[in-house]
Amino acid sequence: MSGYRHGLASLAKRPTQFSPPRELAVGLGLVVGLATRLAAVGGLLLIAPIWVMLWHTGLYLWEYPAEDLIPLALLATVPAGRVGGLDSRLAPRLHQRWPF
Repeated sequence: MSGYRHGLASLAKRPTQFSPPRELAVGLGLVVGLATRLAAVGGLLLIAPIWVMLWHTGLYLWEYPAEDLIPLALLATVPAGRVGGLDSRLAPRLHQRWPF
């Protein structure tokens, strides 16, 4: 049994050691306005394991998503970085082919 627990503990540590750089990349992308749609989708992907982990409670999905889900979903669909971010400078240089 201890081998089983040790294996689970090592699996649980692996995703978290790379989590801060991912969170930093998402945060900087949203704040600076660089690839805002991609950063918002990345933020949604970072939140997804929490939703899956707490799915059986039923409460979390209705209490917490308004703080994270709705703003990130809006930023994933609207090119917000083209208004005041770096995306507004990259789009003309790439002849409006900048997808973010």
